[in-house]
Amino acid sequence: MPIGCIAGFVVPSLMISENDEKDKELGQSKFSRYLLIQNLVASAAGFFLIILAREKPITPPSASASKPIEVLAVKTELKNLFSNKNYIYLCIAFTCLNCICTCMGAIISSVTSPYDYKALDNSIFGAVFIICGVIGSIVISILIDRFHRFKFTFLGLALVSVISLGLA
Repeated sequence: MPIGCIAGFVVPSLMISENDEKDKELGQSKFSRYLLIQNLVASAAGFFLIILAREKPITPPSASASKPIEVLAVKTELKNLFSNKNYIYLCIAFTCLNCICTCMGAIISSVTSPYDYKALDNSIFGAVFIICGVIGSIVISILIDRFHRFKFTFLGLALVSVISLGLA
């Protein structure tokens, strides 16, 4: 998924430039070409996935996957899940963090336009944002596995995210 996000930031800026606003026909043809290439890549990936994917793997990927499937009562399970206040807190926290990342990706052009950054610069900012997020996830995962400080780490990350958003 991060590779797709990075490609979504960088590829359009490589194919469409800000000079295309001056010549509408050229800009429209470049945009049409971009959409065609994007759809061809997505169709090719989907086609290979349909051909190569199996209904089930040959061997179970884990010991828990080899156990028989347990039938769940969805209403009861959802009621139990939403009555757990810690689950609700986690949902709110992760939703807020996800919203910060999504919003920064969507408004990066508006934030940087007063400083005369171009579309290519914005795409590089977005790609760096995603790459740093992936690297940060790996580093934090290693630290959590080593020190088992889950709540402290999550609260620290949330605090740093809010502070960095406020400074932006």
